[in-house]
Amino acid sequence: RGDRTITVDEAGQMSSGDEVFVLCDDYGDRIEYAARNWRSRHYLLKQHLQVRSVDGNQIELDGALRHDFAGASPRVYRWQPLRGFGIEHLSFEDKNSIPDSEASNTFRTVRIDGSIDSWVWNVHFRNSTSIPLSIQRSRFATVSECLFNRAQHLGGGGNGYLPELYQTDDSLVEYCTAIDGRHALICNWTCWGNVFRYNRLIGTPNTETHGEYNVENLYLRNDARGSRMEIGGGGNTVHGHDGPHNEL
Repeated sequence: RGDRTITVDEAGQMSSGDEVFVLCDDYGDRIEYAARNWRSRHYLLKQHLQVRSVDGNQIELDGALRHDFAGASPRVYRWQPLRGFGIEHLSFEDKNSIPDSEASNTFRTVRIDGSIDSWVWNVHFRNSTSIPLSIQRSRFATVSECLFNRAQHLGGGGNGYLPELYQTDDSLVEYCTAIDGRHALICNWTCWGNVFRYNRLIGTPNTETHGEYNVENLYLRNDARGSRMEIGGGGNTVHGHDGPHNEL
């Protein structure tokens, strides 16, 4: 943790400016914190970065590692994200009628997957089936001045998140309003270094770092007076350890 230079086999195949992500799997012993609250044997560590320079088998990254990649099989992958894609000044109204249940039938109105420097600005989502907006496997996304007004499906299996970051790093959600969801301002599965600031929650029971191993996320000056903030949500083999160094 804190290193900007790492040793990589076959680093000569990488070049300055390459987008990469560092990944490792941990199959360590199960750690039990309390009854029904434990870290399972497997969780995922991942961080998106950019290569600044290559020297032999050393690569210099554009940021420090946010955590120790001390688990099984640490490795680096090159990725080719879509750069500079955005949507703005739009409204979506969902006409689906999926019943509110515990069925896992998640439906996303808009999903942006594999992007860098993407944005969603002044977009209104009304009556979404389950998740209005999901930013996935991305870096440097900005979601600003958006309205997330109600999810019809609040049951289990990943429904009712207003909005969702999923395996996404170094992104910003600001000046948004989330009304009547299951969770709001969600970090879902290994989201690192994101900022949620100046958002407003109405009628949503909780904000959450959700899934497994979210690291160094900041929740700053959000109006969430009717909600609770959960770090360590789930507390079972599905959501066993939500990650360290988060700040509220």
